Amino acid sequence: MTFLNKIKKYFSKINTKTFTLLSIVIILIIIAFTYPIISRMLTISQGAKNLRNTIDEQRSTISLEEVTDSYEKYETKLTLINQAMIAKNRELEFITTLENIAANLTLQQDINIGQREIIDNSSYTKTSLSILLQGDFKNQIQYLQSIEKLPIYINVKKININTAKEENTATTTKMLLLANTFWQ
Repeated sequence: MTFLNKIKKYFSKINTKTFTLLSIVIILIIIAFTYPIISRMLTISQGAKNLRNTIDEQRSTISLEEVTDSYEKYETKLTLINQAMIAKNRELEFITTLENIAANLTLQQDINIGQREIIDNSSYTKTSLSILLQGDFKNQIQYLQSIEKLPIYINVKKININTAKEENTATTTKMLLLANTFWQ
């Protein structure tokens, strides 16, 4: 008896309902194991394509010429930024400048300079500054305009204005400026 005859004899004993049911179970088992694997492979493949497209877009959008042009465009502005920063060891010159402006406008001035804070990842520091002015309000406004014209960047965070009138004297205005300055 040959092998084929043995298979025919075996399958002839199995009725068609059992054979169909057995075939369906085998197909379901194959699908149950292969579907998640195929689905995951397709998801990974799509993610890889998206990543490749993103990388290609980034490569094509930034070129060396664009970086060079951008640097050259802003290089002239960097000198202005550096001029706005107060150079090291020029604190006295800065304070003298503020005192001269106040004296020219007949204002009394008290200046308090705080501790320097290092700005992250740079060689610059930020210093808090408190200026108390006493005198005529119009002169105080001129003082603000004068320090605004300085080539130094002073970031005024808060202004507090109080007025007081004493007997037989003119009205005195006190202005408190809280600001930050930036130093090299």
